[in-house]
Amino acid sequence: MSRAERKKKEEVEIRKRLTSLQWRINNLYWIQTKKGRLLKFKMNQVQLDLFNNLWWINYVLKSRQLGVSTLIAILMLDYSIFRWDDLVTGGSIFQTHKICGIIDKTKPDAEKKLDKIKLAYDMLDYKDDPINATLGKEIKKNIKTKSRTKLYMSWDNGCSIYAGDAFRGLTGQFLHITEIGHVSLHWPQKAIEIKTGTLNATHEGSRVFIETTHMGGRSGVSYDLMKLAQASPKTEEEGLTYKDIRFFFFNWMQDK
Repeated sequence: MSRAERKKKEEVEIRKRLTSLQWRINNLYWIQTKKGRLLKFKMNQVQLDLFNNLWWINYVLKSRQLGVSTLIAILMLDYSIFRWDDLVTGGSIFQTHKICGIIDKTKPDAEKKLDKIKLAYDMLDYKDDPINATLGKEIKKNIKTKSRTKLYMSWDNGCSIYAGDAFRGLTGQFLHITEIGHVSLHWPQKAIEIKTGTLNATHEGSRVFIETTHMGGRSGVSYDLMKLAQASPKTEEEGLTYKDIRFFFFNWMQDK
């Protein structure tokens, strides 16, 4: 096999890997543990269950420390870099012009979520990852950071992520609404604005993750959304559409 043939074969293999969302999620990204240790991200069972059943709008009722918000952060970064739609043979694998939003109970909490994304992007070419460091370097060469603040990050491919306690005046293609139970209990009017403003601004093709503990119990916007999700059809065969919410429940017994 000639050098040119070997290079072509390598390029085909790399493209094959990079067009697999699951491969990218389990191989490209790094996170920081609670103890401050850098760790290659690999989906645990809860994360894998969520990943394998992703829908357009997802309501995740959960206990703490299962890694759900970390998975969503990694997915948001991946969505900002790579196309998720069906790739045309020979077409670009890289994403363009998508707006993402993180809505948390406070701006400092939203900043922490965005910090996970910044770290994962910065670590794409981490030297201690000999298998994927070269690949990560090429990705960062194609998708360069354009702007970074505490609550905002953008790239030169036109993709951007906004973080805060609200998401007004923008139509996002990927939204992470976290701790809606806490917001519903302590700031019910803000929760109403999230439901009527932010969620109603989504459209066909938008990816939405609403994840929360059961704080607030059987009352408020969070409970209303949960009941709506539970009442939705379970599968497409049963009539589930992009406007419906898929319900997930992960309890503390699923934490090893």
